[in-house]
Amino acid sequence: MSGAPAGVGVAATSGGAAQPSIPLTTANETAYLVGTIATSAAGTYTVTVTITDAASAVSGTPSTAAWTVRPAPTVTGLTNPFSTTVGTKITAQQLTTTCAAGAGGCSYTITGAPTGIGLASTAGGSPQTTITPTASSPGLYLVGTPATAGTFTVTVTPVETASNATGTPNTAAWTVYAQPTVTGLTNPFTTTAGASIGTQTLPFTCPTASCTYSLTGAPGGIGLATSSTATSGAASQAVTTTSGNLFLVGTVAGTTAPGPRAYAADVAAQGASDYWRLGEASGTTGADSGAGPKLPLTEQAGVGHGAPGAITPDPDTAAPFDGSAADGSASTTTAITGPQVFSESIWFKTTTTSGGKMLGFGSSTSGASANYDRHLYLDNSGHVWFGVYPGAYSTVSTPNGGYNDGRWHQAIGTLSGAGQSLYVDGALIGTVPTTSAQAYSGYWRLGGDNLNTWPGTVSSYYFAGTLDDASIYPSALTPTQVAQQYTDSGRAPYTVTVTPTDTVSGTSGPVAQAAWTVLQPPTATGLTSPFRTTAGAKITPQPLAYTCPGATAGSPPATCTVSLSGMPAGTGLSATSNGTPSAALSVSANSGTVYLVGTVSSSAAANSPYILTLTAKDDTSAVTGPATTSTWTVYPPPAVTGLPPNFGTIPNNSTVQPIALTYSCPTATCSLVLSGAPSSVGLSTASSGGTLAQTLTVANASGTVYLRGVATPPGTYTISVTPTDLLTGVVGAPTTTTGTVSP
Repeated sequence: MSGAPAGVGVAATSGGAAQPSIPLTTANETAYLVGTIATSAAGTYTVTVTITDAASAVSGTPSTAAWTVRPAPTVTGLTNPFSTTVGTKITAQQLTTTCAAGAGGCSYTITGAPTGIGLASTAGGSPQTTITPTASSPGLYLVGTPATAGTFTVTVTPVETASNATGTPNTAAWTVYAQPTVTGLTNPFTTTAGASIGTQTLPFTCPTASCTYSLTGAPGGIGLATSSTATSGAASQAVTTTSGNLFLVGTVAGTTAPGPRAYAADVAAQGASDYWRLGEASGTTGADSGAGPKLPLTEQAGVGHGAPGAITPDPDTAAPFDGSAADGSASTTTAITGPQVFSESIWFKTTTTSGGKMLGFGSSTSGASANYDRHLYLDNSGHVWFGVYPGAYSTVSTPNGGYNDGRWHQAIGTLSGAGQSLYVDGALIGTVPTTSAQAYSGYWRLGGDNLNTWPGTVSSYYFAGTLDDASIYPSALTPTQVAQQYTDSGRAPYTVTVTPTDTVSGTSGPVAQAAWTVLQPPTATGLTSPFRTTAGAKITPQPLAYTCPGATAGSPPATCTVSLSGMPAGTGLSATSNGTPSAALSVSANSGTVYLVGTVSSSAAANSPYILTLTAKDDTSAVTGPATTSTWTVYPPPAVTGLPPNFGTIPNNSTVQPIALTYSCPTATCSLVLSGAPSSVGLSTASSGGTLAQTLTVANASGTVYLRGVATPPGTYTISVTPTDLLTGVVGAPTTTTGTVSP
């Protein structure tokens, strides 16, 4: 055989190796044209096969054929090697192809690629396993988003349609890294402005060993650190290992404290139609202070009064609910049409593990309603749920439980044409596209009602805990309005997010996220300043108001310590206006009153003046709020001297010669009281003339008065002059004399 392209020859069998010639050993025998055309053998050929008699060397007539060998199809352009990250959409790689005329077209097939990667005819196309370019769509691209991590040998193979001939594959080594991760944020988390948060350990993975972790949404003063002993951090940290720990550290920056009625003002300004503050001291009626028609609550026997309220520094109280199905709820008593656009809000505090409905709408005022939805309820694990029933259950719930932690929380549900949303502690939990609720007339109920067949594991339909400040709105509150309410309750909401980013691929992995509440520092105020008193004086009790935003009824309860320093001996703080004074008191209410009481030590004047400092410290966060000071001046007791021990015997009706009495009155407001003397004898500021008095008021710090008059009637007398400080009520030691008026 001659003239054939390289790789082609003859063989004795159809599967034999191509040879330039083969021997024939029988009279009739078949030979085969076989082989694989070399990839470099494109061109035109005259292929000739000649048979020659080996004995005579005579050749027969040759068989000739004209061959055209097209170039094999090709594909190039794969980036090799290539690395990326799971979930990262790759930048389209344009592949260069050749497909000879007459081939009937070519197709290109990808193998070995990670799931999600394939071929497309355009850079924005969907990934396919095989693409056959056409005149109208001649392009070929590698596209997609890898869904699996690992090492891959990605191969694109060209195939000629007419001959099914395969060109040289284009191959690339791929490494697909897993996404970076970070976990460990405490969620939810409550702290106090000014508090160190300690250390939260955040385990991370970074498969490429080149990642950045970014912190957003945190209060000022909080950052990420690479050491567990760090006290401050940064907004981001780069890591160069495949796994390890980062740490959330820092001291929370201060926040602006709301006014005492800021929350109630928000509720009014945002258009609440009904607002039940639940602050009544007694009775069975809960007043409605909303802007709509009044719908007062009728409270059953299991609803109490006077518990510390949720709103700081508002002094309004809250209502404890005993969780009893028999008598543990409250209800409006005027039927209304169930709203289709509304918001409902409730503050709750509990440690129950039985769940229960906090606020909802039902067709009955007591017992189990036949129709019931538009409710906010708690399941046994402390998840918060908001549900409506437009023909099927529609709910939004918190992904985490734990809201039965004995702290105050706010839950708000909204329904409108924009959907059904749940907010907890000022932050949006989620939204579903539901836009309506069940149509029926009914009543708003607090503390319990039917929950039969609703999602979540609930052992009790009735809520055991404390409720406060329930409100209904004829519109869907916005996220801004919800956050404003929460801030003006004495708290600041934050959504703290840590985002891992692979710096090799630019891919961000799943975030770690937590809802933070930053409470205001505790406060104590009310010291009278300046204040003057006298050694030995019992002071009039001074009421001192405190706030303790972190206080709860949990187990153990969170407390604050109210402390007084710098006061004179004998004085201090007491929980009541007539209690025993001490330097510090532990309090467990969100707000309240303690008293400055006591009797100033008789020796306290020697160390006057005093600088009193009043503070309140959150015992959980160890944050001490702003100090209040007062300057006290403690004066010595008033004094008077000058009477001789014995004035002897003087005749009846004789004139008593003026006796000069020297007094001291440090507060310049004293009285001198004469006792035991004849009525014709008295005190005067002058040694002669003027009127005489049994009680003489003096307005100088010191001076002289006179005892004078007429000695009558006869008798034996014990005469005293006693000084009294009129400012403090302190009585000084008297000066005394004895004598006789003879007949």
